[in-house]
Amino acid sequence: MNKKRRAIFEKSGGRCWYCGCRLEEKGWHADHFEPIRRNWTDGTCIHPEYAVAKRYGLIEEQTTDVVFWFEKQEP
Repeated sequence: MNKKRRAIFEKSGGRCWYCGCRLEEKGWHADHFEPIRRNWTDGTCIHPEYAVAKRYGLIEEQTTDVVFWFEKQEP
């Protein structure tokens, strides 16, 4: 595992930042060291892959609030 991936792995205690499940040392996707904060009210945090998936009808927006594991953790 390279230094960046190791830092991300250790920062989360070896857990997925989205759901909190335990991660193996291999086979997980490293996103960002500092999580991107979402601002759904004005749409300023739209990831390019999300926009493409929405355009092609691969995803459907829901009105329910989503709280990821990393958002529940204390800073």
